[in-house]
Amino acid sequence: GSSVGDEIRFGEMVAALSPELAADLLMVEPPFAAFTMTESGVTYGSQSVQPKSLPPGMSAMAERLAPARPLLRKARKRIDGLLRTTPVDTSASKGSNNWVIGPGLTTDGNALLANDPHLGLTTPSVFLPMEVDSKTSGSGSLHVAGGSIPAFPVMLLGHNEDIAWGATVVGYDLNEIYVEQINSAGTQVMFEGSWVDVTTRDVTVENFAGEQITRTLKWVPHHGPIIEEDLANNTALSVRWVPHDGLTEFEAFFALNKATSVQDVPTALAPLTAVDQNWVVIDRQGNIGWYPMGKVPNRPWASLMMPDLAPVPGDGTAEWDGFVDQADLPQMLNPPNQFIATANQDFTGCSEDGDPFNDGHPVLQY
Repeated sequence: GSSVGDEIRFGEMVAALSPELAADLLMVEPPFAAFTMTESGVTYGSQSVQPKSLPPGMSAMAERLAPARPLLRKARKRIDGLLRTTPVDTSASKGSNNWVIGPGLTTDGNALLANDPHLGLTTPSVFLPMEVDSKTSGSGSLHVAGGSIPAFPVMLLGHNEDIAWGATVVGYDLNEIYVEQINSAGTQVMFEGSWVDVTTRDVTVENFAGEQITRTLKWVPHHGPIIEEDLANNTALSVRWVPHDGLTEFEAFFALNKATSVQDVPTALAPLTAVDQNWVVIDRQGNIGWYPMGKVPNRPWASLMMPDLAPVPGDGTAEWDGFVDQADLPQMLNPPNQFIATANQDFTGCSEDGDPFNDGHPVLQY
C-alpha cells in the first residue's frame, strides 16, 4: 500500500501545531489493547511498555519540518485534488476484518473462516464472484472460486478444494517521503555530503477525455519522483515506494490458489511485494494460519525522534537498509487460543505504550 498522503498530512500538522497538541492528535497509542497476535496467545519478539509521556522527539521533529511546511501544504492539496477525481469515495476509511477459528472451538470439529473486506459499493464492483475450473471437465489442476477482479484469472479471496483464505489490509509502510535539499536550478540534490544530479523522465498518460498528456517528471535517482519543489527555498519532496522496483504479485496469487494446506501458504505468498494483507487461511485438516507477507523496508534509524510515518531528511540519514526477511515477519500457525482475528489494527502490540520503536524488532506498520 501507499501512505504518501497520510505522511504528508502528518508532517504538515507536526510543523503547524504545538508539540503537546501534535502528540495528542498524532500519537499511535491505541485507545484499547486489541492486538492480533496477543489475542491469539502469541508474542512477537519483546514487548516493552514504557510510561506514557510527551515524545521527546516531537519538538525536534516540528523544528525539522517547519521549513518544509509550505511545500507539505502544497503537496497535500495536490493529493486531495487527485483523490477527488477517483470514482471511489476515499473520504473515510472503510476498514475490513476477518476471522479464523480452529476445530477445537467449533461444534462440528472443522475450522471456520469469515472475511468482510468492507469496500464501498461501486458500479462496477471491485470484486466479482468467479470460478475457475480446469479439473472437472479437463486435465488441469486448478479449481477455485471466490472474488476476483476483471481479467485476473485467479481468486484474490476465496477457496479451492483444500484451503480457504481471506484478507484485510495490514498497513505496512511501503513508502518514504523525503525532504530534499535541492539547488536553485532544480537540477541537483544533496545526498551524503555531495550533490547528485536529478534525472528527468517523460511520462505519457491518458486523461478522462481520452487525450494523451505527456509530462516531464524529475526523479531523484536514489529515492524516486519529485512531487513538489520550492526552488526559492531550495526544498523539494520526493517519494520512494516499494513498487517502483517492480511487482511479482501474480506469482504469489497463482501459488496461493494452488496451495493444498495452510503450511504451503508462506512459500506461496513469498513473491508478494506491495499487496500487504492479513492473509488468514484454513484447510481441510483443521489447521488455521495468518501470514501478513510483503516486502517491508528495513529502517534501523526509525524512532520517535525520526518516525517513518512523517517526512524524513533526504540527506542520507534515513535510507532503507534492504528489506525485512519475510521469515522474520509476524505470522501464526495454529496459535494457542485457536482463533485469529484481524481488523486493520496493530498486530504485534508494539504501539501499546505509544512508542512502536522500542520493542527491539523491525518497524512494520504506519
